[in-house]
Amino acid sequence: MSRPGFVVWFTGLSGAGKSTLATLLAAELQARGAHVEVLDGDEVRAHLTKGLGFSREDRDTNVRRIGYVARLLARAGAVAITAAISPYRATRDEQRAAAGRFLEVYCRCPIDALAARDPKGLYKKALAGEITGFTGIDDPYEEPERPDVVVDTAERSVDECLAQILRVIEARGFMRAGPTPGAFVRARDRVHLGALGPARPVGEVRLDEGAWAIAEGVEHGVLSPLAGPLGARDATKLRKEGRLESGLAWPLSWQLPLPAGVVCGPGDMLELVGPEEKRMSLRVTEVWTGDRGESLVAGVVLPAGAGLEGLHARRGALLDAAGFLVRGPLDEGHERLFDVALEARGRLVLAIPRDDEALLAAALRVVTTRGLEDSVLVETLPRLPRVPADRDALLQVVVLRNLGVGAAILDAAGPDGPAPRAALSSLRPAELGLEVVAAGPVERGATHGLFTRRMRAR
Repeated sequence: MSRPGFVVWFTGLSGAGKSTLATLLAAELQARGAHVEVLDGDEVRAHLTKGLGFSREDRDTNVRRIGYVARLLARAGAVAITAAISPYRATRDEQRAAAGRFLEVYCRCPIDALAARDPKGLYKKALAGEITGFTGIDDPYEEPERPDVVVDTAERSVDECLAQILRVIEARGFMRAGPTPGAFVRARDRVHLGALGPARPVGEVRLDEGAWAIAEGVEHGVLSPLAGPLGARDATKLRKEGRLESGLAWPLSWQLPLPAGVVCGPGDMLELVGPEEKRMSLRVTEVWTGDRGESLVAGVVLPAGAGLEGLHARRGALLDAAGFLVRGPLDEGHERLFDVALEARGRLVLAIPRDDEALLAAALRVVTTRGLEDSVLVETLPRLPRVPADRDALLQVVVLRNLGVGAAILDAAGPDGPAPRAALSSLRPAELGLEVVAAGPVERGATHGLFTRRMRAR
């Protein structure tokens, strides 16, 4: 019997941290095996309540519609997380009474702190009278009288606030403590193992080298849960929070404009054409309008069977292994990281771009010369997309997680990028989905030979 669902209702002023905490909570609960849906206030107004204004009546209608959808999701066994200002106490209490299993989280933050952190300067304009009808300034916000959780987002860190919310969820019996092993694997398999029948393409879209690299990574399965170009909800959440709509922290964006003259809709097939006339198929799931009025398409790349079958066959068998995505020419530091991985886990998966023949040959030479054939597996991958240096460590985690290993050895992105451990410092283990055993760059000490930053901390 499936676990009953519940509603987590974030309320608070604009900028108080509702959306951030909602997406982080979603990632944590998904890692524990829950089906989670996030109803963000901005997205709801763009889709569910478009056309409503900001009068008392319209604001209440907005909240009631959110509440209705949240109740349907909870009734179906999902965790429905809402992140909307919802300024009026009586309307929030109405949703509590209707939902039953309901948790009200009040994100409390004083106006001066909100104004200081506001990147758009809206509070400054509202305080100066340049904007009217702004909640908390000249429009009312009624604080909850008996919220289930109060998080002081000006005083406490994001991690402290999230832990506080999780403690209450666990105490109420809504969710058991701790992550559910294998939750990330199950989410990947749902994306890539669905049967998609053939159809005649209605048009073709040409991709540059960067977009084609993402498409090949998706097709191979190493960029799951990305299944194709982003839809409106994922694109919005990624721009605002650096996360997919599911709450999963994500390192790259893929938005696909439709060429002039190509008309399609959900269920249609497009042909993607890359460099050297390489081709793959895309099943359309959504056509949406971007910020500049352009038509964008979201969809699912039909996976390449051989590559994915190999990935799925090895999952489970590699959970006790460490993975290392090699990012540059092999050197003494890389070999020291190999040793760290083998000391920690006993087995190592080396992931090498298949088009880098010199790197592949060097890796095979090291494995053979050192007699590591029984403990090191060399995995060839499509050429991966380039991302900003501060997102490269997360890209490495995504790829290694999809290979099915249980631990990661992270390579440095280059001299201009942050050390991998620093780049991932804001993410919790449940979000990473694997253990980071060690991370480059490897440095030479005055008396102790080579060491990694992780090793130095020991």
